[in-house]
Amino acid sequence: MNAFEKTLSEHRRIIILRVMEKSPSCTANCAILKDLVNSFGVTSTRDQIRNELRWLSEQQLATVSVIGDMLIGTATETGLDVARGVITREGVRRPSPDSI
Repeated sequence: MNAFEKTLSEHRRIIILRVMEKSPSCTANCAILKDLVNSFGVTSTRDQIRNELRWLSEQQLATVSVIGDMLIGTATETGLDVARGVITREGVRRPSPDSI
């Protein structure tokens, strides 16, 4: 992964966590996440969102469930702390104070 792709992934990941933080039950599906990540200027495909959800799950920042062909992500307590900027994790951009 080159520096540009790494930066995009870090931005995708914090946006995903921040969206889940604001969602009921801290949960969102891939389609919603894709639309909202794109609305923040980080153009992303559904596959990229799925890959980021899997990565977040591997890091224990989210859990992932599958319903049909849809991935559903739910932020963990640690993921919520990262989303709020309380803690940091390598591979996830630190949120700016005024984001989302």
